[in-house]
Amino acid sequence: MMRQPFTNIHNAIAAAVTLVALCLFAAQPVVAANNDPPPVDHGTSTAARKKVSAAQSALTQASVAAASARKALQAEFEKSPDFAAALESRRQAQVAFDALATPIREKLQATSEYQVALATKARAQKSVESLRSAETPDADALTKAANEVLSANTELARLETAAIEADPQAPAARAKVAAANKQLVDLNSSFDKTADTDSKIFTAKSEIEAARKVLAAAQAELTDATKKESEAERQRQTQITENRRREADQLRQQREQQNRNNTKTTNTKKKR
Repeated sequence: MMRQPFTNIHNAIAAAVTLVALCLFAAQPVVAANNDPPPVDHGTSTAARKKVSAAQSALTQASVAAASARKALQAEFEKSPDFAAALESRRQAQVAFDALATPIREKLQATSEYQVALATKARAQKSVESLRSAETPDADALTKAANEVLSANTELARLETAAIEADPQAPAARAKVAAANKQLVDLNSSFDKTADTDSKIFTAKSEIEAARKVLAAAQAELTDATKKESEAERQRQTQITENRRREADQLRQQREQQNRNNTKTTNTKKKR
């Protein structure tokens, strides 16, 4: 008869121990310690970008120096008597040709044939402007109108050329203009060859080539660094994803254990 109180006390102690154990368990973290890898170090790519920027700046400076040297040499060349004489020769030839062609053009513009071609061009240009201003331009119609403008310009140029060339003095006048232009082209070509041997320009071009090589190397270094850092970041994200999965599994297991303990405590209380 005296054992009943003892049994009740024993059960009470057991329940209390179970409750304490549950409290201690609940106090434990349900997520594992953070073992995520540290952020990827971008120091290598940052340094490579600085190299690329410096190389680009050096290349720009070298290019500016080369252009400046060539411009100065060009200015000296254009002050030469030969170049000045060639310019004057072309000016005189063009003035003589224009003096011949201007009255011919004026006479041509009064002809019905020219007026018809001019009116055709005006209509085509108006169509192009109207189609372009439409809310939804018709591409095919716009192309057709633009081609009509081009055809009209071609016809006008043909009429003008034919009228001028019909004058017996025109071929000689045009030939003088062509000869004067060729003389300038030849002089400029000769200058280009001379400029390539100029010490300042040669030095500037050498600096440009050197800067290009440095830039190419820096860009290759940046590409390599970026690729490696991207791969490192990919691996890091993979590890983080795996950590989250493990933490989720741990959380699930802890909750399942907690539910089992709660069930055990409830059963213990019912027995009492």
